[in-house]
Amino acid sequence: MPAMNVLHELLRSWGWLEQRHYNRFVAREAVPLDVLSESERLALQVIQANGGIATAGQINDTLAAKLHVGVEGVSGMLNSSPIFLRFEQALYGVVGQRVSETALAVARQERRWRRSPQAPTVPAGGQPDPDVEGAIGEKDDF
Repeated sequence: MPAMNVLHELLRSWGWLEQRHYNRFVAREAVPLDVLSESERLALQVIQANGGIATAGQINDTLAAKLHVGVEGVSGMLNSSPIFLRFEQALYGVVGQRVSETALAVARQERRWRRSPQAPTVPAGGQPDPDVEGAIGEKDDF
């Protein structure tokens, strides 16, 4: 592995990458779906189902339920995959896809709700406790 400054300059020279922060690079164009991992494809589906933006919690819930992936695995995938773009803390989209103001507002509300003390916690299996009032899946429309 070359020194970080050498690696950084090499990555900056690749035309298919775009530098977002000092050590954060993302793909300039959409990545073909056939090269994505199963986790990336599921996360992409969650993001697209939510208008182009989703909370890390929404993505985590889906991956925990379907692939039994933990929070650390989801976080690592979201922060290292070249297809995902972090809009704000815990809000993710896809490189090259537009997000409406409405979808962004809904995602911000979802993030606030998930961080509130009354929000139910989702166990490792990804399924909320149905006996907890306000559990995910009930008719809480945002």
